[in-house]
Amino acid sequence: MSIDPLDGMSREELLELLQQFEEARQKFPNAVTYNNCGVVLVKLGRFKEGLECYKKAIELNPKFDKAYFNLGKAYQKMNEHEKAIEYYKKAVKLNPKNVSAWNNIGVALRATGRAKESLEYYDKAISIKPYYEWAWTNKAYALMALGKWEKAAECCLTALKINPNFQAAIYCRSELVKKGYGYYFK
Repeated sequence: MSIDPLDGMSREELLELLQQFEEARQKFPNAVTYNNCGVVLVKLGRFKEGLECYKKAIELNPKFDKAYFNLGKAYQKMNEHEKAIEYYKKAVKLNPKNVSAWNNIGVALRATGRAKESLEYYDKAISIKPYYEWAWTNKAYALMALGKWEKAAECCLTALKINPNFQAAIYCRSELVKKGYGYYFK
């Protein structure tokens, strides 16, 4: 996961942005304009329309990794984790350096109870971008699910060293402290 630039926008602002993107799509019907419309539609909770836009973007440009990635995110938001994994894997096949896609494969795997399998995807994201706090934090959660508390604390601590204000890692730390691993964070 990463920071969403649309977070904090009101529904009215999103609808205005969608109108602008739809006008651009009508003038320039290409993969990018369809993808952009999809992003806003999904943010508005209009998943079916968003999925259609992403699929049209892929139809127009089958090598457009961002559309595959966004399809994965949309399916993940809809709790269709297997489909999300499928599209994230297509995204990393086209762009092997997409750390968010590697990370999100791990998140989707963990959501389906495959925490152990998720670790290799977090490690792949970390191997590409060692200072990617999302992957370190998500790896910590996977290790917690596996009962590997000390390793989880080490990963959480790494995320906090990268970004001491990272809310997901701060919450992870609080969960680890509740389990008696607070000494890692002193």
